[in-house]
Parts: sequence; structure tokens; C-alpha cells
Amino acid sequence: MKSLKAEQRVICYTDELHDDFAGLNIKLKPLGEGYRYMRTGLFFRIFEFIFYYGIMIPVVYMLQKVYNHQKFANRKVLKQGKKDGCFLVSNHTQVQSDSYIGPLGMFPKKCFIISNPHVLSIRGLRLGMQAYGVIPLGSNLTEKKEFLHCVETRIREGNAVIVYPEAHVWPYYTKIRPFDEQAFCYLSKQKKPMFVLTNCYQKRRFFKKPKIVTYADGPFYPNPESSSLEAARELRDIAYETMCKRVKEHTTCEYIRYIKAQ
Repeated sequence: MKSLKAEQRVICYTDELHDDFAGLNIKLKPLGEGYRYMRTGLFFRIFEFIFYYGIMIPVVYMLQKVYNHQKFANRKVLKQGKKDGCFLVSNHTQVQSDSYIGPLGMFPKKCFIISNPHVLSIRGLRLGMQAYGVIPLGSNLTEKKEFLHCVETRIREGNAVIVYPEAHVWPYYTKIRPFDEQAFCYLSKQKKPMFVLTNCYQKRRFFKKPKIVTYADGPFYPNPESSSLEAARELRDIAYETMCKRVKEHTTCEYIRYIKAQ
């Protein structure tokens, strides 16, 4: 793997599990008692369809091709998940681009995105983010129940749901950070296929900024003979090992260097 030494940015970290370098500086606003995880009104459903398929997907496609320089190495793998509900699991190395990859990979199936609630704290964007498919993690017991119900419903409807088990954004990070089985608990309970998406960074011929090449693997299924917790751990191990193998084989440059603080 080649390092882009000239003018290379260096980031120091202290905690692989909790440090976040998204740089959004958004003040978290509670979802509030009136927040609805599931909006079923006719007006919203029409708005959701037009916003997702008529606006966001075309815009996202252009951004990925022209600005983020992202492509799929083997998108055909994901075709196996288009007949039924499925989960996608991905590494988290882009602030915005990560939320585009799942929807483009699963198109025309809709892909919902499990996200930190900070994204819904941006003034004026809450309705649009809901229409795009953002499912915010709950912060209290009631919200957590609604969150789980929403995920289960979306999967049962035949949609895709993407999960980022690393939880925090490390831009252009070329390795896989450790993560536990917590994010895989609802995957194991649904008994639906899991696909692993690994974003690898590869050197471009005339530009310093690397291109993003996404590799898809799967489908992987929870072991029906294991308990939910055991199955979650097994899925976690599969996802982690698959991602590690992909970045080791297909990452060819380091745009940002991460160094652990002493």
C-alpha cells in the first residue's frame, strides 16, 4: 500500500471505539415525544417516493461518480438480496458518501439507513432525512422500542437496512476498527440475509484524492441452531473478517494517516 506522503494529513486518535472525526459539530436535539419512526400518511408516502427516487437517487448517483469517485467492484452480488428484506453491513469512512452507497447498491429496492440521531438535529432537514430512509438510534426505552419495531417492519416489507457497526466516522481510514455484536442482534433475530460492503481506497492516476471501490460479499445467514446472541456474535465475526480481508487485498493508498496518541 502506497502512502501519499506529500501534504498528507495526519490524525491522532486515542480510542478506536469512541473517537469520531466526522467534524460536523452538530448539537444533538432530542427526537421528542412526537417523533414518529413510522410515517404512513398519504402525503408523506407520496413525498417520500418523489424525494427518494426522483431527487435523491439521481443526485446521489452524480455525486458518487463525479465528486466522490466511488464505484462497485461486484455489485451483482447484491442482486441476491433484492427479492426479500436484507441487511447490509459496512465500514464507516465517509461522512456523506457512506449513506449513498447502500441506496445505489440496492436500487431499485429502497435502502433504509441506521444512523446517529445527530443527522436529524440539522434544522430543516428532518423531513427529508426521514423520506430518504434514515432510522435514528433511540436514546430512551420508548425510542429504542420504536426503533426496533421500525427496523423489523422495514425488513418485513422487503426493504434493505444498512448498519455501520463501527458507529463513528473515520474519513479515509484504510483498516477496520473493532466492533462488538450489539449491532448484529437485530440481524440475528430477523433471520434475513446479511451482505457485507467494504469500501477500499485506491490510488487515482492523476489525482491525490483516492477513489472508493466498494466490494460486496454474501449473502450470510444467522445460524438457526445458535441462540440469538451466539448468532449475532457469529455474524459479527463474519463481517469483521470479511472487511479485514477486503481492505488488506484491495487498498492501495493511504490518503489520511491515523496515529495513536502516546
